[in-house]
Amino acid sequence: FRLWRQGSTVPASACSDWCDMSALDFEVPEKGNGKITHDRLMGTCIQTLEGHVSCILALTFLTERKLLSGGKDNLIKVWSLPEGDCLRTMRGHDSWVRCLVALGPDRCVSGGDDMTVRVWNTAQGICDAVLTGHSGWVYCMTSVPSMPGMVVTGGSDDDIKLWNVDSETGDCLRTLEGHADCVLALVVAQGRLVSASSDATLRVWPLADGDPGVKTRPLKTLKGHTGPVSALAVLSGEPEQVVSGSDDLTLRIWDIDKGTFLRLLAVQTSLLTALATAGAGTFITAGLATHESALQWSSVESGNVIGICKEHTQTVYAIACLPELGCRQVVSAGADRRIR
Repeated sequence: FRLWRQGSTVPASACSDWCDMSALDFEVPEKGNGKITHDRLMGTCIQTLEGHVSCILALTFLTERKLLSGGKDNLIKVWSLPEGDCLRTMRGHDSWVRCLVALGPDRCVSGGDDMTVRVWNTAQGICDAVLTGHSGWVYCMTSVPSMPGMVVTGGSDDDIKLWNVDSETGDCLRTLEGHADCVLALVVAQGRLVSASSDATLRVWPLADGDPGVKTRPLKTLKGHTGPVSALAVLSGEPEQVVSGSDDLTLRIWDIDKGTFLRLLAVQTSLLTALATAGAGTFITAGLATHESALQWSSVESGNVIGICKEHTQTVYAIACLPELGCRQVVSAGADRRIR
């Protein structure tokens, strides 16, 4: 590889030693002698966690040192980091666990193919509440930072439900109807809810309290994808933007306030299964399926693919990043039953 001076066509130095490298990331201090103080290969696997006996479908961080995972073995596992120990295994779902969201250092919510939403005490490993109301599989969920105790879920019944998990009864506050097919992904950006669906659209919804008896209509419907939209992620900045990934093999960035499409990122060569932002919003990490079975990093600024990691041997279904670590570390999991 060659190290280049910014603004110059003459390399400052070069290294001819062989290595399998897709991208190089480094930092140079603003003050000092100009020497590189930190370097690393993007996509290097630093740890592997094993314990699930089937495909892993969901990941989320409880804290900087605790990770949650769930999957087709109907289990939720709590892991310690960086030790990599499984602290406990939580049982209760009667079918696949498809989604997880953390509500604090010792509390989480899960959803799955048994059509239930479950609230857990992760310190004790017990289920505090079982919320029913969906008539299909629960595919996705998100918390609402500005509204403690609120969790939003979506599923194969085409509905989106808003829950107050802090209430004794776990009330369903509202049901949002509008998608013509399964709801596959949910995020909160700019104080609004954004949903993605197999109907190839994104919809933007208000989160303010509404009358449970009055149908809530989407503020905007975003069109452009030609296949199911399977993943969403939020790009930090002012204003926040949303990136969507679809079975049409494209990544698209949207201004949800104006409801406009901003730009297309590098076209994928494989079905996209998961998305997360990394590097404080400068990179987009995508999980790939079928023959790729990889993680792919794309630059938000250029839209180009800047790195690919092929540590996984089968489809990557879940990705998680931790903002407290500057989103510099990415955790992934999938059909090979391993967390990396």
